[in-house]
Amino acid sequence: MKKDNSLFMDLSTNEVNILVNSSRGILEKDTLEVSGIKKGEILDQEKFHQSFDKPQFLQILNSYDFEEVIFGVSPSNIFIKQEKCLIFENNHPRAITEKDLSNWTNEEGSKSYSDLFVIHSYPLGFLLEGKDSVSNPLGMHARKFEVNELKVLIPLDLANNVSKLSEELDLNCPIYVVSNTMASCQNLVSQENKDFGCYFINVGDDVTELAAIHKGKVRYINAIPVGNSNFINDVALALDITAKEAQLLVDSYGTITPELIKEKEVSSLTSKSGNEVRVSNKQVGGIMRARADELLHIAKSHFENDLSQDFIANRIVVGGKGAQYKGFESLVKYIFQFFVYGFEYENDKPQCNIDSLLAMSNGETNMMNPLPSSGIKNNLNQLIPRGYSTMVRTTGKLTKEIIKIFNERVSSGGVK
Repeated sequence: MKKDNSLFMDLSTNEVNILVNSSRGILEKDTLEVSGIKKGEILDQEKFHQSFDKPQFLQILNSYDFEEVIFGVSPSNIFIKQEKCLIFENNHPRAITEKDLSNWTNEEGSKSYSDLFVIHSYPLGFLLEGKDSVSNPLGMHARKFEVNELKVLIPLDLANNVSKLSEELDLNCPIYVVSNTMASCQNLVSQENKDFGCYFINVGDDVTELAAIHKGKVRYINAIPVGNSNFINDVALALDITAKEAQLLVDSYGTITPELIKEKEVSSLTSKSGNEVRVSNKQVGGIMRARADELLHIAKSHFENDLSQDFIANRIVVGGKGAQYKGFESLVKYIFQFFVYGFEYENDKPQCNIDSLLAMSNGETNMMNPLPSSGIKNNLNQLIPRGYSTMVRTTGKLTKEIIKIFNERVSSGGVK
């Protein structure tokens, strides 16, 4: 077993990207096709869990002893909560110590709010005497010391599903659930834009992620259950053709500015009803333009209605698979009237989310809250050493080492 390893899994779509990293660098990258998940939500827990019982994935599990596992999620329902937390209050001023800061951090571990679970929590600023906001209060004096904290929350059902999956895979190490939006903001937005302040739009396969960043910190997160797949579905529905044929049309003619097309191109297809359909590049562009226009106006409405008037920005960073079409950035500029910037590198690469998770774990571990350990294992799992349980399910055979442990437990009465 190789130690000093971290396992990363991106659960944003039905193509789960997997990465194994260590202090020596990236050891493995792979992709696993799974069922039971749509738009970042696990809809069928049984099918979803069964999807991971495949030789290619089990081989990875059996090859390493992981010190931590990080799941990236892109749910269409994600929430933020901003609140003040009291760290201490005294009659007389006293110096702020490292212990004050560490005590607050420890107390803010894993919490749940009704049907929500906190996956990230971090300070936006510290308050002295209820008014002076500072980023580094160590050594300063105050009678009352508070923190202005931001929490990122996901549905409790999603957190529980990830926890159950981890238990079934026998991942006996700290488990983290990370917002792909948060990770992408850290990795895909330039430091200048993060410091200056900007809006962020990532048009993924199934979900469009929204964020607002100021002074290097994410202040707002939201999601719209619309992504690149909707462009393809709209074309398929409007022209009465299959999704596969619609994908080919979008790949060939995809544009958000059909009015700028100079040369008309036409393709002949057969509709689902058996009729011949002649489709032009302008038709395809018109369908896609309507969807992009609606998506960006929804995003603008979220930013305007959800953010306080104190948040001012004139920059927007846009990217993702659904933003790669001609004219998309021009439409963003027209609707928002902002300066438009692209990602630091293209986000249409298959494993961009997983790379962002890796970058975030290397630099922002203090923002990640671990899932609470269930503390419940069946007798067989308690017998089997770390890393062997998945091998048992796959091969149906117990190794000599496991048989020996099993027999010893039976002899001593440890197995009922």
